[in-house]
Amino acid sequence: MPSVGSYAQAVGRSGFRAISEWLQELPGPEVALHIGAPDLPSPAHVVAAVEQAVRRGTARYGPNRGEPELVEAIRAKLVRQNDVRVGTEQVFVTAGATQGVHLALSAILAPGQEVLVPDPGWPNYAMAVRSLGGVARPYALAADGSAATQLAELERAITPATHVIVVNSPGNPTGAVLSAETLHGLVDLARRRDLWVVSDECYESFQFTGPHLSPAALDDERVISCFSFSKTFAMPGMRVGYLVVPRALSALCLRLQEMAICCVNIAAQAGALAALEGPQQALTDMRTTYLRRRAGVTRTLRDAGIPYTDPQGAFYVFARVTAPPFGHDDKGGDWDWTRELLREKRVLVAPGSTFGARGGGWVRIALTADDEALAEGIARLVAFCHADADADASLTVPTGTADERRDPVGARPRPGPAAQ
Repeated sequence: MPSVGSYAQAVGRSGFRAISEWLQELPGPEVALHIGAPDLPSPAHVVAAVEQAVRRGTARYGPNRGEPELVEAIRAKLVRQNDVRVGTEQVFVTAGATQGVHLALSAILAPGQEVLVPDPGWPNYAMAVRSLGGVARPYALAADGSAATQLAELERAITPATHVIVVNSPGNPTGAVLSAETLHGLVDLARRRDLWVVSDECYESFQFTGPHLSPAALDDERVISCFSFSKTFAMPGMRVGYLVVPRALSALCLRLQEMAICCVNIAAQAGALAALEGPQQALTDMRTTYLRRRAGVTRTLRDAGIPYTDPQGAFYVFARVTAPPFGHDDKGGDWDWTRELLREKRVLVAPGSTFGARGGGWVRIALTADDEALAEGIARLVAFCHADADADASLTVPTGTADERRDPVGARPRPGPAAQ
């Protein structure tokens, strides 16, 4: 048998693959809080635009860069919302932010070069780097969720082989938002050390601490920006995102895009255009929903004495579950803890070490289940943490009206014993 590619072997597996294997041997979850896929419906006008495009006939190839109307709408949005002024030749419609990140790294990375990736952070960054023959090196985000990248440590992580810094704000899994001061410092560091910055901004619409700042607004010659319609408009399965590159990379990215995917689904692009140009009330409603869910979950965890980061954006809560008094002080124990939570309480969350070594001992709770299911899932999680204190009896979801039970703020589980 011929050999397989060495870079492909280096990619490794995502932790979510292991979770999928659990589900083949254990009872499936009654409450699934492990996947960051919005449970809210795609806006009606987006769905209608896709349906109309299909009826018109869209079984054709489109431009590699993207449908011209969508590319122009993206360019206008970048100017209007991000203070990023680019030409249409610098915009590429991608198959979600996942392919956008890979396209960006494909354009700038050579085998053996190093890429600094956030830890904890989305595991696909490192996977993409390794698939291209690069070396992924983690840099620490503030573990307490204060949103401050430790710039001194980041600079210490730079070696002669370092070529790229990956930034994700608001961040997955912690919900950390990098301050304007931090982003200015990070871009200045990249400028001084002659590095590229790849900025993943797929949660830009769910930043709750002030206006979103795009690093490309600070330096449009070395920052590559990835965006997504998946989170913002609750359309993850349509696989539409966009990449914004410096002018010097435009021709190269066009060739790479043609080779990699040719073009993004034409009907899905019609939905993306409707999302940008149509009513924005659905986006406002989504923000309100995630804020309400965040308030309910963090209040319940706080009342139960369970440590968590302070999520300032995105739609996750990162909770510390294996530290005393809830478990052994074992950073790797989050996998066993998560598996037992699934086995005993039928609730599934994502182990923190899926997102890097510094996530060990934590779990990511996605706020992407309906309010009633989320309240029930957090009640079970808290009861599991307090099992030794007979919390099953005292931490049930309170009775009340259907409307009360749908609101995790008003109908949160009763607090258990305080942490010792």
